[in-house]
Amino acid sequence: MVKKFPLMLGKKCNDRDSVAWMPPKPGWLKLNFNGASKGNPGASGIGCVVRDHNGLFKGKMALSIALDTNNIAEFKALLLGLLEFSSRGIKHVVVEGDLAIAINAVKTIRLPNWRLQALLERILKELSRFDDFSCKHVYREANLEADALSKIATDGTNLSWWADEFKVTYPSD
Repeated sequence: MVKKFPLMLGKKCNDRDSVAWMPPKPGWLKLNFNGASKGNPGASGIGCVVRDHNGLFKGKMALSIALDTNNIAEFKALLLGLLEFSSRGIKHVVVEGDLAIAINAVKTIRLPNWRLQALLERILKELSRFDDFSCKHVYREANLEADALSKIATDGTNLSWWADEFKVTYPSD
């Protein structure tokens, strides 16, 4: 079942897609990612959630990472989610996150912060492995599961669950 969160808590927005989780096209998978840091820099964690066009969970991950800033944690969450996709042979992916800096960096291939450049280069390399991808900024309300997983991971919790059918194989081109 697809969860929708149409309220934006004090913000005005005309784009309902930005505040509600919307399914990807059939044949595509959606990666929602988030990074969190207690203290900024501080104990950090990442969260990733993968769902199909029916809104069915195909995987989720919470991973505690080194002491970092929230921006670095966000970029690492995106990178690790993409690595999981490419290791499973996924060809079409929609990426959504609630940090505009990360999404805009992927779209424009430039960053306001040089410390994130190496991570951006690795993200772009992973994105080049997909036949097609889409990156979109969403508000936290559309990213709640990934947000919750990243916060759980800041306490040192690591968890990972992937559906067997998420191991997709495609015929060779």
